Order: sequence, then structure tokens, then C-alpha cells
Amino acid sequence: MTIMRTFFLCVLLVIPLSAQDAAVLEKATELALQYTAKLPNFICTETINRFMKRKQADPWKAQDKLTLSVAFSEKGEQYKLQAINDTPTTKAFQKVGGYKSKGEFGSLLRRIFQKESATHFKWERLETLNGNPVQVYSYKIAKDRSKYTVTMSSLVKTYRDTFAMQGFIYIDPRSFQVMRFTVEAVGIPADWPISATSSIVEYAFADIGGQQFLMPVTVEGKVVMKDKQTRNLIQFSDYRKFSSEATIDFESSTLEDSKPD
Repeated sequence: MTIMRTFFLCVLLVIPLSAQDAAVLEKATELALQYTAKLPNFICTETINRFMKRKQADPWKAQDKLTLSVAFSEKGEQYKLQAINDTPTTKAFQKVGGYKSKGEFGSLLRRIFQKESATHFKWERLETLNGNPVQVYSYKIAKDRSKYTVTMSSLVKTYRDTFAMQGFIYIDPRSFQVMRFTVEAVGIPADWPISATSSIVEYAFADIGGQQFLMPVTVEGKVVMKDKQTRNLIQFSDYRKFSSEATIDFESSTLEDSKPD
């Protein structure tokens, strides 16, 4: 069984906000749309711990651990699987079964703030995130504006559709940076094997070549199916500049791939 989720999130201010809240969102939008253009070429380590459980009340059971090198450049995001359960491997990342995701390095963040989706925003609350104040906004994107596609394939049938989506963004009111966002599909049919998909992406500043850049540090993704639930806990670490001397043979990739068995 295979699931693919395509993330294309966009923004237009249509729900009335206070002048102050609208100003914060406007500045956050400007920074988010410029985000990937200002990133340097870099390499980092991605560690994916994957879990599964059969029933809601069951504890999560560890399935495996994937360790990858990830490169970001003008070519986009590229991935190289280095180890499975800490054992070196030559297996391609695309060939590994189970729930996988790509696209956390600004691609998703940028698409949240593109205007074509006519996203409805609503200011929700003030909150503390990692000891710092943040302003929390909810958002909704209608199905006819969304490009959030869920694909699930098994031996007998392939399910594919585009769904409305919703979530929250957490903005630092001092820097106007988005420090966390969430996303979930809305309106998955009852006759599908999947009942829910969701992701949480969290950012923090990391040193790359002596400069501070806002980078993803953790991602939590979940897929709820009729007979089980899958959960990925992803950590990004060891950020460093990508150099011409790098010899890692990265796989070509697209940002939207996400596959659970």
C-alpha cells in the first residue's frame, strides 16, 4: 500500500483581520515568499524514526530508522539514503517502503503564502513556542483552490483526489518569521482506506557557514488508515554549506512525494 501527498499551499487575505494582525501576516508573507531565494546551498542530515500502531489506544511501535543526507541548491531538494537502522545501505530512498516525505526546506512554507489559493486566515490566539511568544493564525483553503493531493495505491486499486486543507501558522511577532505550521486534509471520503493525514513542521535558526538561517528542525507526520496509523518523527541536524567538492550521489527528487505502506 502506497500513499502520496502533494503539498501546494497558497494565501490571500480574505477574512477581515485587525490592522495589527493583518500587518504581522503581511510581513510574514513577504519573508516566506523570499525564503528559499535567500537560502545558501547546504547539506544536512535527516533522521526519520517511523512508528506504527493498530488501534488508537495502542502505544506507538518503532518500525525503523532512516538516515539521509539532504542537499539544497538551485536544483531544489535532493536526497541520499545513507543508512537503515544505523546500517549503511546503497538502497535508493525511493525504493524504501512505508511513509516518507519530502519538501520541508521552504517549498511548503513558500506555497503556504502564494496568493492563488485564496486562503482564509483567522487570528486565533497568543501562545508560547519554545519559550518565545508567537501569534497563531488558523487557515483554510477550499477544495477548488487547493492542490493538496492524496494518492494511495495498493495491489488492487489506486485512490487519488485533491482535498480542501486547513491548519495553523505560528508567527514570531518580532521577526515576523513563521516558526511552525500544521496542515491536514479536509473531506477525505468515508469509503477511502485513509481517514486523516496531518503534518507539523517546526523551524529554528541554524548556523550555516557562519550565518544564521531559519531552517526546519523537526517534522511530525501522521496518516490514519482503517487498520492502522503511521507516524514519522523527523529531525534535521548538522547543517553545513554545500561545496563543489561534495561527492555524494544524490537522487533527483520532487518535493511532493510522501509514501506509507
